Parts: sequence; C-alpha cells; structure tokens
Amino acid sequence: MTHRKYQRHGFTFIELIIAIAIIGAITTLVVLAINPTKQLQKARDGKRKSDLAVLKRVLEDWYNDKGCYPKPYQIGYGYDISGTWYDNPDPTGTNNGGIMENVSISFMCGSEPSSPSLSPYLSQLPCSPNHNKIKYKITDYVYEVLSDEVGCPQQYKIYTGLENVLDPIIADLNCIANSCGPEPAYGYNYGVTSPQSTLNQAATLYCCYVNPGVCNVCGQSTMECESSGVCLSTVYTSAQDCCTAHPGGCPR
Repeated sequence: MTHRKYQRHGFTFIELIIAIAIIGAITTLVVLAINPTKQLQKARDGKRKSDLAVLKRVLEDWYNDKGCYPKPYQIGYGYDISGTWYDNPDPTGTNNGGIMENVSISFMCGSEPSSPSLSPYLSQLPCSPNHNKIKYKITDYVYEVLSDEVGCPQQYKIYTGLENVLDPIIADLNCIANSCGPEPAYGYNYGVTSPQSTLNQAATLYCCYVNPGVCNVCGQSTMECESSGVCLSTVYTSAQDCCTAHPGGCPR
C-alpha cells in the first residue's frame, strides 16, 4: 500500500498573527524614529527661512533703486489691531498700516487677493506655509517700519514664527519664548532686518518663580532668566502672559 506525503503550504493563523504583530511593531518604531510631524514642521520652517532670505535680497534691490524701503501698504495685504482686521491700506499712502507703539506694520501673503505686487523685483510675494487670514497665526509674515519714517522707510524688520522651537537659530537671535516682534505684543521667534537694524526684543522678561511660585521679572534676556535658577519653567514677555499660564502665581 502506497502512502502519499502531503507538504503543508502557507502559514497557520497563529503564525499570521505573530507576523502582523512584528510588522506593526517595526512600523511603529520607524514612524517614531522619523517623527513625520516634526519633519513637516522643519520643512515649513525651511520655507519660512527661504522666503525671508529672498525678501531680504529683494528689498535691498528696491532700496537701491528708490532710496526707501517699501511702505506697509506697498508690501502688505492688511493689518490687525486689537482683534479688528483691516484690509490692505489704500494706495494713496494716507493709511500706512497698523500702528503699534512707534512702528507701522502690515501682514504679507502673496496669495491674498488684496496683496500688492513687487514686480519687477518679485513676481509674487511669498506666503507662510500654513497661512490663514481668518485665524491669524504667529507663523505669518509681518512687516514693520518706524512710524516717523513711514513716508520713506530707511529700515525694516520682518518677523515670523518657527514651529520647531528647538531650532538653534532662535537662541542665536535671542528670540526664545517668542520674545521678538513689534511692541508691545512681541510673539515671534525669527526674523530678518535691513542691514542697519536689529530685531526688536522684549526689554523685560518674566517667569513664575520656583519659590514662592509667583510671576515676577527674571531679567532682560532669555539667557539671563534661564541661568538665574529662579524660574519654574517658561519665560514670558509680559507679566500678563505669565499670570495667564500660572493663575495661582498672580494673587489679586
């Protein structure tokens, strides 16, 4: 009597479950190692840096030809004051943008319908990767000139916010804790300026003290605050921001 030997092909159910579990674990480790969210943030930050570098070069060409940098209405599509949005200031120049302390500002985004043109210097103004006019973000681009020079600006500053707050350039610019930007709001951690200017930084910084746990002045630079040893955590550009984050540290 002849007996046939049958060979088993494929996997058992248990083997399939084990294989799927192993593949899933490997996939999870790969995703965690790559951290796609962080990579996307870095990619958007790369565009922001590139955009501002292009603007810096273009604005020097503009200045060399005209003897002035652009007025806010010549480069921005509008501005925001105390939660009220104003469209692009009129081209006559009588309305040159939002006033904050002694500066005039406007927001930039070439994809906005009311955005002006810098042609022939630039075919279209750049726009922050996650720009949304309906909900203003600190990663948008804001252009600033001195109010007393608004007729013929001799210097400018452009601010934005990098999503990767651990980027070393933020500390190099002394803009940790979003301490750079137009007064008194600040709120930005990156920017470029004309050759004869520097980024505006908060003169006084605040933090919640380790002991006794109240918000108070910690210094005039982020490095000074962080090295003081008195700060519980984050450094803030205003006492109000510190108190909002640590309500128990601001007794009335």
